[in-house]
Formats: sequence, C-alpha cells, structure tokens
Amino acid sequence: MSSSAESTLGITHSELEQNIARHMGITYPIASANTAEVADIVRSGLNQFYYPIAIEGVEPGFKWGFLRVLWTGESVTAPANTFALPDDFGGGLEEIYVTNLSAAPIKVIDRRAFEAQKVGGASATGTPKYATIYVSAAAGVSESERYTVALYPTPDADLTLSFEYDRIPGATSSSSEYPYGAQMHSETILASCLAIVELRANEGATGPFYEQFRAKLLSSIEFDKMHVSGPGQEELHPTTSPTLTTLAADYNRLRAEIGDMLGYGRSTQTWSFSQKETVDRHIENGLNWFYWPPQVPGDDGFHTWSFLKPSTTIATVADQEDYDLGINVASVVGTFTYSSSDGYQDIIITNENMIRSFRAANVVQTGIPTHAALRWKSDDATAENNLELMLWPKPDAVYTLGYRYEFRPSKISATNLYSMAGPEHAMTIMYACKASIENNPDGPFTRLFIQHMAASLKRDKDRSTPEHWGYNGDGPNDHNTIDFRTTTVTYDGTQY
Repeated sequence: MSSSAESTLGITHSELEQNIARHMGITYPIASANTAEVADIVRSGLNQFYYPIAIEGVEPGFKWGFLRVLWTGESVTAPANTFALPDDFGGGLEEIYVTNLSAAPIKVIDRRAFEAQKVGGASATGTPKYATIYVSAAAGVSESERYTVALYPTPDADLTLSFEYDRIPGATSSSSEYPYGAQMHSETILASCLAIVELRANEGATGPFYEQFRAKLLSSIEFDKMHVSGPGQEELHPTTSPTLTTLAADYNRLRAEIGDMLGYGRSTQTWSFSQKETVDRHIENGLNWFYWPPQVPGDDGFHTWSFLKPSTTIATVADQEDYDLGINVASVVGTFTYSSSDGYQDIIITNENMIRSFRAANVVQTGIPTHAALRWKSDDATAENNLELMLWPKPDAVYTLGYRYEFRPSKISATNLYSMAGPEHAMTIMYACKASIENNPDGPFTRLFIQHMAASLKRDKDRSTPEHWGYNGDGPNDHNTIDFRTTTVTYDGTQY
C-alpha cells in the first residue's frame, strides 16, 4: 500500500475516516476522544470486505484476486533445504516452480506425507519434488506466525523459485493510505465501514446500510472474477494442441473432456495443481478399466486386446544366460523363435526349476539355447516387477530371438499423448474416464461405457480371429467344398 498521492478514484484511509465521522455526526478533523473508535471501524470494515462471510450469493471461503501474489526470484543455495515465506503469507501455496532448471513443479504436501517421503527409500539429494510448510515463529505479543518451506530431496544445485500465494493485507493508516482493492472497489469498502457503524449501533442487527454493502459486495465479487480470470475458460486454448491425423483419444482431448465434466473448464491454463491431479487420476482409472475390462454382456471376461500383444526381438550376448525383458512385458505369448535364416528349432519353454537343474547337472554349459524359463525378478516393492528370461545352454554367440508378449501400457501424458488403442476405441476410453468421475454402477456414463466396451471387444475379436483355422477332417459328407480336403495324402510312398 502506497502513501503517495494517486490520480485514481481509489479511496484512502483518511477519506474512509472522514466519511465515517460524517456518518456518525463527529466533527472532522476527528478529536482524540474519537480517534480510536473510528480507526477500529475502518479496521473492521476492511476485514469484513477482505474476508466476506458466506451469505446468499457469496461462496464460502471466497478469495479476492487482488490478494493473490506472484513471488519470484526466491533463491535457495544448495545444500540448504528450507526458505522463509514472505511475512504476509496467508496460505494458498500449492506448487513451487523451479525457474532456473528444467524440472517439474514441486508439490506442496502436508507434513505427515512429507515425512513419509523421507523413509520411503527415495534419494535424499537431487532436484526437490516435494515441499511442506510449517510455522517457524509462534504467535506472541510481538509478532504473529511466520512460515518456512522445507524441500525434499535436499537440493544438490542452487535453485531459483517462484510461486503464488494469498496475501494477508496490512492495516491502513495515515502513512499507509490505500487499502488493497481500493482502486476498483472503493464504494464497497466504504459501504462495509458504514455497515459496521450500523451493526454496532443496532447491537448486531442488520439494516439498510448492511443491505447496501451486501449488494455492492456481490457486484464487486463478480467484477473481481471477471477482471482476474480474464476471458471465460471456454475462450482459452490449451498451450499444447498438436494436430491430430486420426480420431484417437489423445491425452489433451481427454483432459479437456474430463476437466469440463468436473466443472474446471476445458483449458488446463485455468486449473489448480489439485484439479490437474484429479483430472489425471480419472484418466488413469478410465484407462485401467479399458485395458483390463470388467466382464460385460456377451463376453467371458478374459479377453486380451490384440493391440496389447506386439512382437519384438531380443539379442543374446555370448556367455550371458539371464536377460531382463523390460517393465512393459507382462507375459510371453507362445515361445521364442530364431530367425528363419538360422534354421534352429524353436526354444522349448519350461519352468525355472528345470533350467536350474540343467545348469547344475549337465556338462553342456554353452551352445545354441534350446530351453528357456521365465521368472519374476524382484522380491520387494521398491520398484515395479519385471520378467527375467533364463536360457539354457548359455549362448555361445549372439542370437536374435523373436517373441510375442502381453504389453503393460504406460500412463499417457503431455509427452506420451496416445493410448495403445486405435481411434475405433476412443469413445470407449472417454466414457471409461467419465464413469470414474460418476462412480455409480447405474450412472448414465457407466452404462455408456459398458455398451461401448461390448462393441470394442467384439470389434477387436473380429479383427484378431482368423476366418479359417485349418483342415477339418471331421466334416459332413459333402467333401466337394473348399473347406475340406479333396486330394489324397501320401506318406512314406503310400497313399491314404
């Protein structure tokens, strides 16, 4: 708040006192006997304006946009892991941006969750991922609370930070004339002060001045929302909007649809950190329901999507017998094969015990692998488990093994925009995400999800099921169709 004269219509502390004195029938300049009372009315009027109670038309906990502060240039010198918040900090801090490094925003979490991160096995140093806020100076006769931010992991490099928070406005006086919001809400601030006079005179009963304040307050709140938010959310465009060549359900489209259904608007630019987390959680839920669907009418509940069974290869290394198959491999479909030019038999899949027995008892230790087994590698929960391939005998050279596998999809994100499904399943995924929001087995979006899932399953089965399985030797008597063999079979020189 500036004490210098301004050329705006913003009301000042002195003007508030003058209007209050006139309203109370007190001469101005105010006599010393009335100074404290008038100053207290100004203080109460400003408090009533800054922190409006939840009355009809005013949402609980409403916060003025002009009390929202962007703090920039906060420096943390490694290995320090704390910094003090500004003295006027009043909450509203949800994430902290690291402006001198390419890093994700630091999430502000509660103290217990923050302490749990320290014992969760994560690295103790690096670029901070989490922050918590605690009181650094208790309230007392000389000062109110002050707050400190703690970071984890402890920074291993110097940081420059920025963040937004809600400001606690200071009191006005003859040396600090302008209240926050005075330039645009002068009449509302004055009406609040006059309403305080009325409430005190009527022992808490409201009257015409309070009703006038309430009407002006509602108008100011609507103006503040429009002034701070700018264009309506529907007029803003996402910062990332790639040109799509198909009708696939990409990450940006899903976020816009889910955000709109949740009432956040379609533009991520207007969302808070917690709103972004909520949207992403529903997208993850929807994709989980789609990839591993519940049983729907007409399906046995055990279908595996054809697009989740890709093929790949792995190259052996001479004298290496065990190989990680990667975190996205959920299981191997069929067996491992050599390339057609090698001319080797397919590898026989057996169990881990058999491979260990071969390795322990057989004198043949190296050569062309003929047997294999799969086992889960990890025995704890510090990381996602992955499959390990065991070969016998130990490869004596580099061989290329082909195999098909069930794929564990990764989360979609601003980097990995697309799900593993094609555009023909886009609406099924969309309704799965909306069903997560609905959380009602009889809800309309859940019913739409089930209906579209049945269609998606049928479409995928039709695509992946062959028209002919091979020769049918037990068919009807009519063998003149193409479905049955009409020629003789010769084996070892004898016709059958």
